[in-house]
Amino acid sequence: MTLKDYYGKGKANSTREKLLIMFCEHMKNCIGRCKKERQSILETQHVRKIRDLLDPQKKDETIESLLQDGGLEVWKQWVRPMLDNKKNKSRISKGLPVISLKVL
Repeated sequence: MTLKDYYGKGKANSTREKLLIMFCEHMKNCIGRCKKERQSILETQHVRKIRDLLDPQKKDETIESLLQDGGLEVWKQWVRPMLDNKKNKSRISKGLPVISLKVL
């Protein structure tokens, strides 16, 4: 089953999956601003990855894991490491020394 089939059928086994399907549907309409179905699925998969990182045991059936500390946990555990990794890759490709940033 492809992701397009999965999100298109809208059948989920848990509340966690239902929320992701609802998010994908929201992204497809004019409020979500995704012009293509492929883009809405991509955005939904990003949310799934973040949730899996913040709650690997999948205990949280709601979106509470995304809202911890006003969303700062998403920044500390997902966004910041990704940005640091990209910055380090670009510095390495240019032959520059790698600078590590400490998360406050």
